[in-house]
Amino acid sequence: MGYNFIRTVQFWHAICVSLFKARRARYRGSLSCHFLGFPAARCSSHKFREVKTFCDHFTVLRRGRLTGDGDAKTATVEDMSRMMIGDTEERERAVRVPKTDRKDALDLAGLFAEDELGLPAIHAINLKVRAGEIVGIAGVSGNGQSALVEALSGQRQLSQGQIFIRGKDFTPTRGNFDRFKVFGLPEEPLKNAAVPRMSVAENIAFRSFDKAPISSFGWWMRPGPMKKKAEELIARYNVKTTSPDAPIESLSGGNVQRAILARELSEDVDVLIVANPCFGLDFASVADIARKSWRRAIAVLRCCWYPKTSTRSLNWPTAWR
Repeated sequence: MGYNFIRTVQFWHAICVSLFKARRARYRGSLSCHFLGFPAARCSSHKFREVKTFCDHFTVLRRGRLTGDGDAKTATVEDMSRMMIGDTEERERAVRVPKTDRKDALDLAGLFAEDELGLPAIHAINLKVRAGEIVGIAGVSGNGQSALVEALSGQRQLSQGQIFIRGKDFTPTRGNFDRFKVFGLPEEPLKNAAVPRMSVAENIAFRSFDKAPISSFGWWMRPGPMKKKAEELIARYNVKTTSPDAPIESLSGGNVQRAILARELSEDVDVLIVANPCFGLDFASVADIARKSWRRAIAVLRCCWYPKTSTRSLNWPTAWR
C-alpha cells in the first residue's frame, strides 16, 4: 500500500511539473549535424537523399553496431536500406476496411487562431472528414499545419469557429477526447505527447490511468495492471525498450513514436488526428504501423509538411481525399 501511494504521488507530481515545462520545451531544438573542422565534416542523417547529395563516404549503425559503410556516390538506396534495417521481407499493403457509414465524423467550421504575437496562425479553415476516410493536409513547414493540430488538440485557443464530432459541438478537453473517441499524435511526441522522465508504462497509461483496472476510485494507481497493459501494447506495436519501467526519453525517436501510437490506438477510435505519424521511422516500421492503424475504418486527418528549405511549393491549405 505504501508503495502504491508513493507511485501515485510521483505520477501526479510528474504530470503537474510537465504542464509548467511543456510550453518552454516546445521551443527547444537539437542539432543533427556535427562539424569537426573545416573543410572536413560529419553529418548524422537517416535520409538517403541527404547522404547521397552531401556525403562522400557513409557508415551505418544499427542498434549501436556497425553494419556497413561505402561510397555514398556509388552505393544504391537498396544497399543502404539493407544496412539500416536488414533483410526485411516486403509486407503487403494494408487493406482498408470498407465503411458504409459516410456521415461527417469531423467538421471544422471557420476556424481562426492567433500565434504568440497575436498574428493569424490559422485563418478560416473549413474542412470535413467522413467516417472511414483519410484526409491529408500538406504544405511547406511554417504555414499553419502545426497551429491547426495544436488548435484541434487543445494546445492553442481558437479565436473563432467551431469543431464538430458527428454533428455535436466539440471542445478539445481530456474528458471530451475520451467521450467522443478522438485520439491523436502531435509532432515531436516526446515533447508534446509524453513526459520524458516518466516510464514507458506510465506514458502509455495517460489515457487510462484514472479508469479500471489501472485506477481505483478514479485516482488510486495500481502499478500491476498498468505494467501488464504496457507490456501487451509494447509487444503488439514492437516498441523496443529495455523495460516498461525505463524512462521514455531513453527510447529512440521511432520507438517513442510507436509507444505514443500504441497508446492512442489502444481503445475504440472514431477520429484520429496525426501530424507526420511516420516521421523518423524506417520502411519496415512505417508498413507495420500502417497495417495497425490505417486499415481501421475511422476518420483520419493527417497533417504533413516539408522543410522550409524544400524546393516544393504548396499553397495552404491543400487537402486531398
